[in-house]
Amino acid sequence: MKARTWAKLILMVLSIAVFAACSSGGGSIGGGPVVSNKMAVSGVVSFPASTDMVGAKRARTTIVDTSITVEAYTLDGVLVASVHPSYNDATRIYSYSIQDLPPNADYILKVKKGSQVLLKKLIGKAQAAAGILSGQTIDAVSTTAVMIASQKVSTANSLTIILGDALPTGTTLASLSAAIDASIKPALLEQTITAAVAGSSSNVTSSTAGFANLLNLVIGAVIENKDPAAVLAGHETLTGGVPIFVVSGNTVTPPSTDPSTWQVPSYSEIVIILTDSAQGYTPPTNTAKAYDDLAAQYLAAQDIANANLNYEKALSIDPNDKEANFGGAITSGIMLIQDADVTTVVNKWGVVLPTASQVVQGASPIKVPFANMTSLPVSSNVALRAAKSTVQGSSEGSNAQKALYAFKLLRSKLPQQKTGLIPLAKQYAMAPASAPTVSEMQAVIDNVIIPRINTILARLAKIEGQGYSFTVTAAMQGNPLYGTPVVLSDPEFYTLDAALNLFQTLFRVATSYNFDLPSGYTYDTISQDPLAMVNDPSVFTLKSNGAAKMNAALLNARAAIAKAGNAYDAVKSRPAGVGAFDISNWSAADRTDFTNALSQLSAGLAGPVNLNIGNRSVTIDATKLFTNPLTRNNLPTFRYDVPRDAALSAKYGKPVAAEKSYQVQVYYPGGPVMQTVTYPVGCDLVASSDLPDYTLNGILPGNGAGNNVAGFNAILPVVDGKVISGTLAPAMSGYTTDGTFIYYLGYSNPAYALNKLDPATGTTSKVADVNLSNGNPNSYPIFNSTIILNGSFYTVMNTWNSTSQVYEAALYKVDSTTTPWTVSTAPTAPLSSSNNTWVTAVAVSGSDVYYILNTFDLMTYSNRSDFYKMSGVAAGSPASTLLFSSSADSSYMKLAVSGNYLFTNSDNTGLVKWDLTGNTVASYATTGLDWSVLMGSNFYGVNDSKVIEYGAVPAGGAQQLATLLRRLF
Repeated sequence: MKARTWAKLILMVLSIAVFAACSSGGGSIGGGPVVSNKMAVSGVVSFPASTDMVGAKRARTTIVDTSITVEAYTLDGVLVASVHPSYNDATRIYSYSIQDLPPNADYILKVKKGSQVLLKKLIGKAQAAAGILSGQTIDAVSTTAVMIASQKVSTANSLTIILGDALPTGTTLASLSAAIDASIKPALLEQTITAAVAGSSSNVTSSTAGFANLLNLVIGAVIENKDPAAVLAGHETLTGGVPIFVVSGNTVTPPSTDPSTWQVPSYSEIVIILTDSAQGYTPPTNTAKAYDDLAAQYLAAQDIANANLNYEKALSIDPNDKEANFGGAITSGIMLIQDADVTTVVNKWGVVLPTASQVVQGASPIKVPFANMTSLPVSSNVALRAAKSTVQGSSEGSNAQKALYAFKLLRSKLPQQKTGLIPLAKQYAMAPASAPTVSEMQAVIDNVIIPRINTILARLAKIEGQGYSFTVTAAMQGNPLYGTPVVLSDPEFYTLDAALNLFQTLFRVATSYNFDLPSGYTYDTISQDPLAMVNDPSVFTLKSNGAAKMNAALLNARAAIAKAGNAYDAVKSRPAGVGAFDISNWSAADRTDFTNALSQLSAGLAGPVNLNIGNRSVTIDATKLFTNPLTRNNLPTFRYDVPRDAALSAKYGKPVAAEKSYQVQVYYPGGPVMQTVTYPVGCDLVASSDLPDYTLNGILPGNGAGNNVAGFNAILPVVDGKVISGTLAPAMSGYTTDGTFIYYLGYSNPAYALNKLDPATGTTSKVADVNLSNGNPNSYPIFNSTIILNGSFYTVMNTWNSTSQVYEAALYKVDSTTTPWTVSTAPTAPLSSSNNTWVTAVAVSGSDVYYILNTFDLMTYSNRSDFYKMSGVAAGSPASTLLFSSSADSSYMKLAVSGNYLFTNSDNTGLVKWDLTGNTVASYATTGLDWSVLMGSNFYGVNDSKVIEYGAVPAGGAQQLATLLRRLF
């Protein structure tokens, strides 16, 4: 595998893996300015069943009712929001999401069945500061926590206070909020209750019996469709008994397992249970270790938001706490994509992303810098191509597949967000009209994403190389029963660091340029006329701080390479089965490839490097992409290949030039019926000029049209294009020309016909029917085989020779004096006589014929193309001379001749210019249609809908720029 390709793929896969790992969480943290002034809460409602009773079971059923509502109240009982959760009948889980809540406030979430309150949850102001809270479960535990919290503030104020209801005189929201933050800590209280009642009744102690009894009372009330607060206040009475733990000193007597013996506690007993529970809860001391432990418990419950909140609290006490630095980095990364501002803008942006992406990446045929540096979809395609090549046995794909598998393992072993929640992304229904401008998207990247990643990078730096490790338990991975704990250490830390630095590189480049819509266009209308955006003078111009961002992007790119090297150094000697991934199965060649790639990439991001391309040394300075950024002044001008029709473009929602139709036979029970199918002829964005600067701002130092230091001759511009009128018969031969018209042999039921196309107007006509049979049933024409020589048509026929048992290709003259035209019975000139050799293309220059013979080697499974010149055809004494043979495995299907130069296709996408000795003189990128024929000094491309004229061929050069840059980027 080529070293640079391998290193690039490693970094791309890293970024894809981490991005995917970060896409499933919720919540938000500090580390960057908050754009939005709203918060959101989402999670599930879990109604208790009889099996939730602590200490015993009884036959009761859970609440199942689709009329459930979730309401948000302030502490003083003001209704702020009300939503109907969605219900999953299979899991009996209600999922809710409450958007746009005012921030910096405490909330009581109430779950109602009709008008009856059944469950509650207290969201403290400190939690709400996160901006968005996902995974917030409202259940019997959260309801019990609200009961205890209400009791504690009631005792402290010597008043009866029910949080979420109207407050008694003399109580203020400020004082309640302070008490909740200091002595309640709702998330910690819920965790304490859960830990106290976990497992069997034997785990309940004298200090935790109050929590167990209170939880059972709450469960009993909910099962009977009664408000637990009303039951605890004596306003409602349970009809069924509940299991009660009896405490005498330090002795705990568990309840009987016989439900018939259970009783409803008296009101005085309920008061004692509630009082004991409230008095038995005191938040632990605010130490970093305490918050780390609590965060770990939340990770085990896959509650990323609360885990992150506690890691943040630990860091506020000890900024150097290693566990909090790593945990805070991971949880904040997981939540980044679910940030309220990021989610809102990204989901709006997603509606118009295809159009914007086409404009940004499709505007330039060389796709610099976007296809190489800023597009994750492009990057993931690199990985997909590598994976595909693995299946085909490519060693390049094999290495890539190993890396992809390794980082998939890392992703799967990071802490996971709880499943079963509705992602916020699915709750936005944004229309293109409401989509943000590109600048608004860039503002979110600048103000939220980049600062957030900077914070994560700073935290990773504090644990790298310190001998620290973090154990991701099976529960944290979302597989508590069958999962395997994994220990993350320096290889994983450096890997994440490298990926995040790569992200910073991409984000900084993406926000350095202006891509806003031109005035007068919306995301609907710009899709009909994207050229308006491409030609807008403000598009692809650097923002005021763009140059500084590009310089910063270079530093991130260098850091990504350095951290990738650190990761390799840390993992190369680690035994198999240790950590999230290992490279113990890499061969010595794999390791050498990787280290060489890192070295070369590091050198390439430090200054000019020399690459050997096409047997010439080419200098590329990739740093100039960042220090001297490209702008629209470095790109060619653009146009549509054929004129756009505004009405048809509005009809189809994309640039369209015309409509064409064809007849298709559809079979029905009553018989076949001919139907007309109409389709649009689209307008493609194509370059209408050459590159103005062959050095591309110094990326190719010293390169120019005259000296061709980098061996690149730029773009073949489009100067004109026409929609072909009528129906162009399917071509079964190559195109040829008499200098004015384009000709080709096409199928014309039931025979064949010679067709003529006028490139100046796009009109087509049939010249004559042609009988391609030359009297030999074993003869048939070869594709790309029609030429005009001295005013006469010739075609190449392939004939089976029963005597020599080989196929023989020869040139035959077409007789235009007959009706239909016929092919002569005798060949004009022999071309080849081998079963493994065939003619792929024929061209004419003056009285000489040029052709290409392709030979397939059965031993090496490779192709060789031989270029021949034949003279004396018209005189009846044809003689062929081998000009040269292609040096690489190749098969050329097109050929044109002008002066002392030959032109062929390169991978069916470009245009290569050769001299008569086989030296590559120039190579050009073509945009729009691929070229088909040379007329005078201009090339033309033809398909069934368009004929496109390319401008005159410029001089010099040897390679396409895209090929050069891909070698480095």
